[in-house]
Amino acid sequence: SGAATVTVTGVAITLADGNNGNTNLSFAGTGTNGGSVTVSVCKVATFPCTGGNVVGSVNSPSTVAGGAWTTGNMSGLVAGTDYYALAVQSTPSATSAVVGPFQARNGDYSF
Repeated sequence: SGAATVTVTGVAITLADGNNGNTNLSFAGTGTNGGSVTVSVCKVATFPCTGGNVVGSVNSPSTVAGGAWTTGNMSGLVAGTDYYALAVQSTPSATSAVVGPFQARNGDYSF
């Protein structure tokens, strides 16, 4: 069978990037041009998560351009802990699939 061609609509997380040791992660992904993206991180794969399962969120510093976005660093993660993430784009409104598990570490997780 041949390679599939995928057209991206909505928003997706494609990368969790370990930065500055084992306590920081930034995220990257695809989306529709024009909106900002917020990535929420939880200790469980169920969103929205509550209570002690909430880790935090991090935003893309600018709107999606060229179909791509990146966030700033999310700090305070614990090495050896499994995390899950979900991205929400503001305009046009879109929600990604949940990605994970991944851990805070040097190096990348591709989704």
